[in-house]
Amino acid sequence: MAKSASNKEVQRRKNERGKDERQRLHQTNRNNLTISGGHSQSDNNNSSKAKTKPKSKTRAKRAKAIAKSRAKAKAESKAKAKKQGRNNNTVSDPILISDDEDDYTGGGAGQDRTIYSISDDDYADNSDDDDDEFDFIDDDDNGDDDDDYEDNEDDNDDEDDDAGKTSVDAKVKNEEDYISLGLLDEEDDTKPAYASHQSALHGRKRQREDYPQATNEMDEADLSTFYPWWRSYTGHPDNRLQEEVENFVNYLQPEKHEILLRHYLVHKIRYIIQEQWPGASVEVFGSFKTNTFLPDSDMDLAVSLPVYQGKQSLYALSSDLKRAGACLGNPEVIASATVPVIKFVESLTHLKVDIIVSSTNGVECAEYVSDVLDRYPGARKLTLIAKHMVALRHLNEVFTGGIGGYGLVCMVISFLQMHPKVAAGMIAPDDNLGVLLLDFLQLYGVQFNIGHVGISIVGSGSYYNQRSVCARNGRPVFSIEDPLNKSNDVGCKSFNASAVVKMFRNAYLTTFTRTLGHVSSSRAGSAKSSRSSSSSQSSASSSNNTCLLSSGIGLIPETMVNQRRLMYDIHSNRRWKNEPASRSFDWNMTI
Repeated sequence: MAKSASNKEVQRRKNERGKDERQRLHQTNRNNLTISGGHSQSDNNNSSKAKTKPKSKTRAKRAKAIAKSRAKAKAESKAKAKKQGRNNNTVSDPILISDDEDDYTGGGAGQDRTIYSISDDDYADNSDDDDDEFDFIDDDDNGDDDDDYEDNEDDNDDEDDDAGKTSVDAKVKNEEDYISLGLLDEEDDTKPAYASHQSALHGRKRQREDYPQATNEMDEADLSTFYPWWRSYTGHPDNRLQEEVENFVNYLQPEKHEILLRHYLVHKIRYIIQEQWPGASVEVFGSFKTNTFLPDSDMDLAVSLPVYQGKQSLYALSSDLKRAGACLGNPEVIASATVPVIKFVESLTHLKVDIIVSSTNGVECAEYVSDVLDRYPGARKLTLIAKHMVALRHLNEVFTGGIGGYGLVCMVISFLQMHPKVAAGMIAPDDNLGVLLLDFLQLYGVQFNIGHVGISIVGSGSYYNQRSVCARNGRPVFSIEDPLNKSNDVGCKSFNASAVVKMFRNAYLTTFTRTLGHVSSSRAGSAKSSRSSSSSQSSASSSNNTCLLSSGIGLIPETMVNQRRLMYDIHSNRRWKNEPASRSFDWNMTI
């Protein structure tokens, strides 16, 4: 009996200790919980001793509901402000650089905003000044790998210090010349587009390291293979970028025999069609017409038939081309497209050809583009570089979400129209291609408010509030007003515009960092040259053997190299001599 009483007493004491421990833990949790509208410590003690259900969960739910209500109200306010902005057809701040109105000084082409922070010394007329400095970003931003710069900020996130941002994003955020684009990061699966430079890959999925990067680790043999335009530089360090860009553009521009063979291709197609369709006309449009074609660019032809019977005429025309030996393989007929097209690879030059039927819009557009490019010095060269960049990353086709040649031309023209120094006539664009290329990449890769601001090149150029939501799958896109048809938005179908922005941003940061490093090391070597230091000589030699243009700009794909070799071989060996069309072609035409 005594033993039983003793056991009960032990159990009672255990229960009391457990109860005290539970109350102590509950009190600790209550003290650690912070709720707006606060309660005194004595109130917390009283409630902890009460035997009623704790109110911590209820208050947490209430706080969550309040936060949700505030977020909803904020979203509604934003939507209302956005709607009001769309109703206004002018843009006060098309490109946000600083929140302080006093930071804005002057602009170009009728704008009251400055969108660049480039000192006068960055341009050619002051390139000999030893005190020149680049004013784009902090000297601390460095790194040669394009993927070092990632943008992890969400479009709808109003916090300035997201945990997902990289250190570089934080540095960019602190620079008044930059804004965050608010683009969701996506896996960069748009690797440079040359397919067979390394046979050792054996069909495995290529990794980033499989693609050559123009760094100090590459010797001149590697540079001459993947960067055939590159030359070792021994001149003034401030002129290095300008010379590289000029060499690169000269390589991209066609040789006379390449132009001649393209003219012959047009003559050959016209000869075949007119034999079967008397009275038909064949006109050139696209990049060949505007002289913005790359060595491996497609040929675009517009065919007008005397009698057009829809699909029947398309398939008859493709059969005629096949039968005449103009095609490698079978032509592809896309009759269901808005503008019917026949696609094939030409048998002699191996160039891709697109033929549209019964449509003259392309020809009119090409004539307009040729005229506007003639009016803006440097525009063709910048367009060539931009077209090469998007082609490297497979972002040059609108139907796959990329941006087409017409859209790129509009972006380049708008850039030159709105550039303060170009618009004011203070610099000659052809003499400042290096700095202007960096400006172009900085504008569209870092500063431009994609998804909210539109581009117009009508007149002297302007920006406008994007009048409609031109986005697919929630992604922002460029809004580019068609200068020939204001109701047409050239950029609204480029649903992968965020990848174009990312490409421009990476190319800008990498090229700028290399340029800044080259200038700094060259000047440091010059300062130490009086001491005849062998280490400074070695450093200068290494700097001279470095390619400043990033792989996203200056890399030449093997497909382009092979195409140029083929065109040279065709011309050298007169491989056209057995083709009937060659007898009526003027091989001595003036190029």
